[in-house]
This record gives sequence, C-alpha cells and structure tokens, in this order.
Amino acid sequence: MQTPLSSLLESAVDNFKYLVLGYYEHPDLGSRSISGLNFDTRGSRASVDNMTEAETALNFDPVAAGRTEFPMFFQMQPVLKIMAQKSLFDEKLTSEVLPHLEVVHIYCPKASWYCLWGMIETERQYNEHLKLEHKVRPIRFLEIAGGNHFVHWDDPEGFFACTVKAINS
Repeated sequence: MQTPLSSLLESAVDNFKYLVLGYYEHPDLGSRSISGLNFDTRGSRASVDNMTEAETALNFDPVAAGRTEFPMFFQMQPVLKIMAQKSLFDEKLTSEVLPHLEVVHIYCPKASWYCLWGMIETERQYNEHLKLEHKVRPIRFLEIAGGNHFVHWDDPEGFFACTVKAINS
C-alpha cells in the first residue's frame, strides 16, 4: 500500500539515482578546485536509463534506502573522515597496519561533483603530506576516462581494464 511517506521516499530515491548516475561535464576538473566542478542536480544520460525495469529494481530499493542510506548519510560523514584520515595519513598507523599496502583511488571524471571532490581533497592532502615528507600510505590516482559513478554498469570493460591496471602496475 502506498503511503505519503513511502511515496516521498520513492521520490527521493528516484531523484537520488539521477543525481548519482548522471554524466556531468565539469568546466575545469584540471584546476582541482571546487569552482571547476558542475553542481547540477541531474547529469545527462543517467545510467539508470540504460537499465530494464528488473535491473533497476535489483539496483535500487527505495524502501531499504529510506530506512538505511538516507538516515545515516550525514551522520556517518564525520566518522568516515576520521577513518580515512587515520588509514591514509597517520604515520604510526600506516607503518603498523598493513605497512606495505598501496591504495589505488579510481575516479571517473564524469561523476557528480561530490565524488570528484572526494578525489580532489584526498589528492591535495596526500601531496601536502608528501611535501612535508610524512611517511603516509602510498596512493595512486587512476582515472577511468569518460566514466561516471556507475562506470561498472555502463562500461564494464573500461572498469575492469582499470582494475587490472591497478592490480598489475
């Protein structure tokens, strides 16, 4: 039975998947600045439009997202930040826990702004630590040219080629 709340959640998930799964033209990604990003709420050619109804149902569950994803999205950001800072840039931790681990950060230049902002900030902080000669976890940044947040769906060959490159190089 459709209730006002379930309708609202369904609408939010529908809008969210278009935000996340669109392709965005960023005016100046190379600048690595916030002003070089596109803040549109819907990109073009959303990956969800390439899915059958069954595939969409398999990938998106508005009721589950309404119960789990959305309520904790903002609350978990500070925790994720602390965990990322420690696991990537804490000299003591990176020397003791998986000391030979290299992180490969795969990014897609057509993803929404907040995905790219995460890469830009991680890259900036990493380079700052290197300049200061801190012993931090090695990070390589690999781009999947033309990819968006759902590159594994729209371009599985490109996604796996980049994954193999990350593993083998």
